[in-house]
Amino acid sequence: MMQSRWLMLVVLMTVGLVAGADTALGQSFTATVVEVTDGDTIDVERGAEIVTVRLNGIDAPEDGQPYGGEAKRLAERAALGKRVTVEVIETDPYGRTVGIVTLPDGPVLNRALVRAGLAWWYEHYAPGNRVLERLEQQARRRGRGLWAASEPIPPWDWREGTRNGSEPERNRSSFSGTLPYDPQSP
Repeated sequence: MMQSRWLMLVVLMTVGLVAGADTALGQSFTATVVEVTDGDTIDVERGAEIVTVRLNGIDAPEDGQPYGGEAKRLAERAALGKRVTVEVIETDPYGRTVGIVTLPDGPVLNRALVRAGLAWWYEHYAPGNRVLERLEQQARRRGRGLWAASEPIPPWDWREGTRNGSEPERNRSSFSGTLPYDPQSP
């Protein structure tokens, strides 16, 4: 009886380790981007598995929020259909892999969105990330993307407003052109 319990425990631990190895913290994997949900969430295909990846350290405007569409389009142009490397940081409470996504030509998608002014540095979740902090400051100073607006609403405030039933400010972006995708530009 004791041996069968011990064997069952070993089997369960092994299955758990193998299942968790796909997105183990601190590890990287390569995969193909098959969907861009929004500016800060993508789905990647890794073998036969679809993995939802939340971009670490950033928060892009939501659907319906000014610049939400632009953030999603930049992520699509940069990553959709491409083979990327995901550095796993953690798994969030929704079961998504939180990671840093490196594009095939070297730039980091997380940084490219902040650099273009299409995402905030999410200081709460990446408090020591000086690169994202600097990129956001540059985008603000240069009036890029959402920083062209006089008082852009951070996505966390936007979400809070929609959860509480209050109507968040729904001013659509006056932006009607295309944003150049140049993840290397400062």
